[in-house]
Amino acid sequence: MNITIRNIDNQLYREIKAEATREGINIGTAINSAIRLWLDRKRAQAKPVRSFLELEAIDFGPGTENLSEEHDKYLSGE
Repeated sequence: MNITIRNIDNQLYREIKAEATREGINIGTAINSAIRLWLDRKRAQAKPVRSFLELEAIDFGPGTENLSEEHDKYLSGE
């Protein structure tokens, strides 16, 4: 796929182009590799999504044993 990307820093472009030439790869392959590395790093930094099923029960103390059954009563303050 041919894509035009604007506002690329000239010095960065020259550096990646030179490195790609040294490695014997084309600039597209080098840029794809750089993007892939950047995205992998971002994904690694992201917080993992936890499943609802992984949540542990919370003990709210004495007198709340039937909290899930009588939550309306507790919420209204009766």
